[in-house]
Amino acid sequence: PPQLAQQQRRLQQLAPPPVQRQKRRQAQQQQKQRQKQLQPLQQLAPPPVQQQKRRQAQQQQKQRQ
Repeated sequence: PPQLAQQQRRLQQLAPPPVQRQKRRQAQQQQKQRQKQLQPLQQLAPPPVQQQKRRQAQQQQKQRQ
């Protein structure tokens, strides 16, 4: 009967199957790993203030030309 199928669907939507939970956990772990990988990159990259100064210098050079 269609009513039973609807009830089952509702239950499935409410309670996520364990596979989804595992995937979620894996995704969270991957995000943590990505953050760890990003940290050394951020140290290498110059802070935004230096980039702004560089941009201003480039603009001044263009104006001189």
